[in-house]
Amino acid sequence: MYYYTWDNQAPVTSIADLEKAINGEYAAVACYERLEGAAPSEEERTQIMEIRKDEIRRLQGCTRH
Repeated sequence: MYYYTWDNQAPVTSIADLEKAINGEYAAVACYERLEGAAPSEEERTQIMEIRKDEIRRLQGCTRH
């Protein structure tokens, strides 16, 4: 939940929370990329690739605007 001050600026805690979310999504994308490269079969690689694509979409959603 975000609270705004009278001058419509987000407080520091909201910015810190957003930064934490972006860093988490970025770390997830990097992790799934490593897992994708280490997957023992094409089927598993495809599943991991789909999960990674979802993480990328979330990361883009966090960083857009």
